[in-house]
Amino acid sequence: MDLALLHSFVVLAEHRHFGQAAELLSITQPALTKQLQRLEERLGGLLIERDTRHFALTPAGRVLLESARALLHQAEQASRRVGLALEGKAGLLRIGFGIANLSAGLGALLREFRLAFPQVEVELQDMSTPAQLEALANEQLDVGFVRLPVTHPGLAAIPYLQERLIIAHPESIPSQSLAGFAQQPFVATRKEISTTFRDHLLTTCQAAGFVPRIVQEASEVLTILHLVGAGFGVALVPQSCSVMTVPHVAYSDTGVAEASWSIGLVYRQGEADPLVDNFVSLALEVGPGH
Repeated sequence: MDLALLHSFVVLAEHRHFGQAAELLSITQPALTKQLQRLEERLGGLLIERDTRHFALTPAGRVLLESARALLHQAEQASRRVGLALEGKAGLLRIGFGIANLSAGLGALLREFRLAFPQVEVELQDMSTPAQLEALANEQLDVGFVRLPVTHPGLAAIPYLQERLIIAHPESIPSQSLAGFAQQPFVATRKEISTTFRDHLLTTCQAAGFVPRIVQEASEVLTILHLVGAGFGVALVPQSCSVMTVPHVAYSDTGVAEASWSIGLVYRQGEADPLVDNFVSLALEVGPGH
């Protein structure tokens, strides 16, 4: 269906006068008549009554008017969205994140991005670092927030956040460095949820001089904190999670340098995607440390 012919028909039908419609369309009246005839030939029937001195649509013309308005509106919306997409202002942005990133600073960035680009649909996927890197390489994610360093070929990484593990412990136990908790049972994130997080927990404890005795596992940080509050043990959690107020839980610093790590903003290198470019630019503008 020729959208130009439909547009001419709608203008004519709404103004009910060939001369006025032709003037609005910036064409001659004979040219408008030819457009109408061409449209009628393609559809196989008359759209405007020919046997009356007054302008009147045929039943087919009334049906077409309703459908044409809808089609033209859809075409206009599609054209607008394509234009926004070409500028990186519309479309779908798939973002991967890990266990601590939302609290550590990603949440603030997402709020700023949604304000700046309200037409963009953001899809968040909670994934471990290895899973994010694989998804980025397979074009199943557009950007990710992962533990650094990243050595995956074809991916660019920008240091973005700093995070560290802290000790969550029952408030009945005095605050102390990690070494002081060596004899306590530990509650930990399930290894299948994030092998990198579990490995970091072990590395941090080993730096404090002991191997943790893990007696309970859970999938969510909030569940872990409630288990700590119930006296099941102590836990290492991201510092950003300390904003969670859980009854009977206190927080202490580990006193171990190995507790810290860097989180990078990662995306496919050399790929022309205005949407990703806009997100990265905003992240660098408003993000921590920038």
